[in-house]
Amino acid sequence: MADASSILDGLAWAGMTEPARIARITAQLTRERHGSSPITQTRIKDAIRATVPPYGRGKAIFEAIYGAGSAGELQRQQEIYSGRQRMQNGWEREVSYLSELSTRLNLAYAAAFDRPPFREYKPFPGHWSEHDAAAEWNKQERTRPRGDICFALTHQDGYVVCLVRDDRIHVATRLKRGPIVRTFLRDTNAEDLTQAIVSLGGPRVRAAISKGKRVKTDWVGRRSFIHHDGSDHHSPKIEEIPWEAVVYEQQENREQPAWGPRTVTVNVLIHGEQITRETE
Repeated sequence: MADASSILDGLAWAGMTEPARIARITAQLTRERHGSSPITQTRIKDAIRATVPPYGRGKAIFEAIYGAGSAGELQRQQEIYSGRQRMQNGWEREVSYLSELSTRLNLAYAAAFDRPPFREYKPFPGHWSEHDAAAEWNKQERTRPRGDICFALTHQDGYVVCLVRDDRIHVATRLKRGPIVRTFLRDTNAEDLTQAIVSLGGPRVRAAISKGKRVKTDWVGRRSFIHHDGSDHHSPKIEEIPWEAVVYEQQENREQPAWGPRTVTVNVLIHGEQITRETE
């Protein structure tokens, strides 16, 4: 004799219309398949038998689910379910991306300096079989501006100060919508403002920091100040240090003229708007 749960389950299925029964069975199979091997005809038939189908309607229900000469309910629901899963996964990735500190820095820099937000290559969100759509997506991803990477951001006297990498790492400053001033670093591995300060200040700033002296950076004036407190047998004073940076110049390529001019780096000292070659 069937137990109470089996009787109630059978009555529940018996109270459904056939379209509702087909939709319910297909929904169960679709969620069961997701992430596993394809559903076989045997598995569909077992699922239909478990619902106690009306006598003689098992084959009709199977054909409606599996399809007979055309796509059945199973294929239709699988496409809908897969699309929803892609949307949900894409949204979760987007929320995770926007919550990262690096993303917020990049968006703040892009807004302040009128640059496209930095975004790595994004894989095609659709199904691998959509060849034309995937090709168009990949073409747009290859040609769109990637933006710049912002490692750090601060403010001074209303100016926005960012440590940025496009092709080369540099410090960028800007007051509201005014002109942008960029100072390129000699140390291409700097990833925060402290490393940028040490790189721009040079050996004097590095030595002062190692001795525990106070170093103040004037990002707008492009210079550093070392505060000597007299602890090293020198009179207390404030020493002003120009920045050690680089500029990139185009020079004639005498070795390979056919390749056109080449870009070379030149070491310079920067103090505000004054730029002098280190060798001068």
